[in-house]
Amino acid sequence: MNDSDPNSADSTKESAALLTGKYLRSIMNTVIDGVIAIRSDGTIELFNKAAEKIFGYDADEMIGENVTKLMPKEYADAHQGYIDRYLQTGEAKIIGVGREIVGLKKDGSEFSLYLGVSRFDDMGQPRFVGVLRDLTEFKEAEEAKRQKEILEASLKETQRLNRLRAFLAQEIRLPLADMMSRSKYLLGTMYEYTLGGEYIKFMKEIYDTSRYVAKHLDDLVSQDDEPAELDNTKKYEGEPFDVVQLMNQAGEFMKSFLEDDTVALSYNFAEGMPPVKADPLIVQQILHNILYHFIRVNKTRTKITFSAFRNEEGKTFIVIADDGRSLSDDDLKNLFEPPLLPNGKPSDGANIGLYLAKSLAQRYGVDFKVRREVEKGMACQLSFPDSEKASSSKAA
Repeated sequence: MNDSDPNSADSTKESAALLTGKYLRSIMNTVIDGVIAIRSDGTIELFNKAAEKIFGYDADEMIGENVTKLMPKEYADAHQGYIDRYLQTGEAKIIGVGREIVGLKKDGSEFSLYLGVSRFDDMGQPRFVGVLRDLTEFKEAEEAKRQKEILEASLKETQRLNRLRAFLAQEIRLPLADMMSRSKYLLGTMYEYTLGGEYIKFMKEIYDTSRYVAKHLDDLVSQDDEPAELDNTKKYEGEPFDVVQLMNQAGEFMKSFLEDDTVALSYNFAEGMPPVKADPLIVQQILHNILYHFIRVNKTRTKITFSAFRNEEGKTFIVIADDGRSLSDDDLKNLFEPPLLPNGKPSDGANIGLYLAKSLAQRYGVDFKVRREVEKGMACQLSFPDSEKASSSKAA
């Protein structure tokens, strides 16, 4: 039979094979999933339209290339070993099993895709077909859903805490208002010659402290659900106060917590210290929290020194230092550890005083620093600008 005869059986089979090949290629180029066929050495023989869209390559660029070109290096290095091991042992770890892998686009970006691999033989030679689907949009939708669930849970918890916050504030506000009212009344009726100035001083401290707590209790209840960032550029002018008197009061405050003589207090104030313009109640609370820290961390006898001085520029410095144990770099790094660690577990609370002191200082624009002392121990320093210069510059 003449092979050139178009009506011969062989010619008919050849035409049918060509037609079938075109038909299959048309099908491959219309499916929504990427289809890649490779030889056993990884050489690409088929790269359909969907694969072009997924990876950013034209089919002409990839036919004849190794399939590892579509993989990050850590996967590409191991790929041929998987094929060789399968052909030698018949053990299929990825053949016939769909799984999520990482692909590499033409622009060098990595992305998630789902891959299913099957084997077929062509003229006795093994071939492998991979069917791929880009998971980028699915991953984005999955992440958006997860973030939405986190946000909803956070909002519910915030609402619960707000209700608890309002309840506790109300429970505290009533007895606090009564304390303020009674202390204010007693201040108006006390006479120094009958009770002595010391009683009046103590009663004024009770009233001022109650006023401070009431003020910040209202701030706590009225604050937004989303906590604002601490603004250390915001300056609270406050009112002039006596630095030496405030630090002496802080020392008396500390003595009230001490049951023995494990802590010795020392004072070192420069002569003629002028008043500092700030919120005295805020500064007082910062000092109290610093002292609370010293009480917590010093288990053996220690000396705490209160100092106050001015520099040539008129800046006022308040320093509280101890002669406790020396601080390591890790100690300095963790000094301002929050009450809750990043994993949500509570810390040991040893540094909560410094954490609160720094938070207050940042919130109310007070310059606050901690340093290591030369021999041992640490020092906490507050600094305030020259109140006279600040007033004159504002007036100008």
